[in-house]
Amino acid sequence: MSRLDLPDTVESLRDVELLRYAKEYVRLSIAESGNRRSEVHSIVDLIFAECARRGKEWLYDKAREMVYREIAESCGGAGVEKRSRRAERRHAVEETLEDESSPVASEIC
Repeated sequence: MSRLDLPDTVESLRDVELLRYAKEYVRLSIAESGNRRSEVHSIVDLIFAECARRGKEWLYDKAREMVYREIAESCGGAGVEKRSRRAERRHAVEETLEDESSPVASEIC
C-alpha cells in the first residue's frame, strides 16, 4: 500500500478499512520517526481524528498495538509495552531529541 492509497475522505471508510489504514500509517510513521516534517505523521493524526469523531478511538489504539506487537515479535520479544497516544508522542520527541537519526522499524531490534 502506498501513501497515495488513502482515500480523499476517511469518513467514507468502514471501521475495518479505517483500522487497516491506521495500521499501515502507524507503521510508516514509526519508520519515519526521525523526520518530523513527514506528511505521514499528519495522516496518522487525521486517521486518529476520524476514529475520535466516530467515538471509536479503540480502532487507532488497536492498530498501534498490532504494529508494536509485530515489531516485538520480529525482534524475538514476547510482549509489547502499551502506551497512550500522548505517551507515544512524548517518547518519539524524546528519541528525536536524543538522536536526530532515529531508527526505522527494522533497526529497532
